[in-house]
Amino acid sequence: MLYVYLDIETTGLDIDKCNFTCGVAICNNVVFTFETAVSMVVYLTTLPKDAIVVTFNGLAFDLPFLAKKIAQASADVALTQKLAHLATHNHIDIMYAFACTFGYFTSLQSFATPLKITKTWSGAAAAASTDLPKIIEYCTQDVKVLQQVHQHALTNGKLDRVTQRGHTSTWTLLHSNQIPLVSQCSANIQTMPPDQNWMDNPPNLADLSKWASM
Repeated sequence: MLYVYLDIETTGLDIDKCNFTCGVAICNNVVFTFETAVSMVVYLTTLPKDAIVVTFNGLAFDLPFLAKKIAQASADVALTQKLAHLATHNHIDIMYAFACTFGYFTSLQSFATPLKITKTWSGAAAAASTDLPKIIEYCTQDVKVLQQVHQHALTNGKLDRVTQRGHTSTWTLLHSNQIPLVSQCSANIQTMPPDQNWMDNPPNLADLSKWASM
């Protein structure tokens, strides 16, 4: 299986208002960097058909952000459609898969901590910075953390998790040590939705992929 790990850095969290700073993808342990949204989408939409993109929160942020920027910069509707298909089919979003299992969101660091991986910077600092080489370095580090977390899941069939308050838990993967694809997660929440009755304001998981059907 060919896995492609990716992350982007932007100037904020509002998809409609923030700008693309850089993107990083790792494929076969080769690091690819992108300084425009268009170049990153072209790369992603020309991957081999059997490639699986792996993200953390990519369904709700990274990929719809890229789709929005492509729509603004290009009249190539087919490119946007290819990205939307990738997002909902050849895509593992670890946070989305976790949320579809447990009903709430978590952080990449919560899975990195048990592996003794700690990031040296923050997304907020990267968003505020104008030091592009440092931002690219941070983004690359994030993608490497993502890769290590996913590969640990593949090898061990589980992911341990430590919250900021020090609470520990284990996410046991049920299907051949695989974190399910976005398409599988979306189907699962239709038939077996996670328990969210204990939450006052639970996230609407079905809404996260609506952008890809527009």
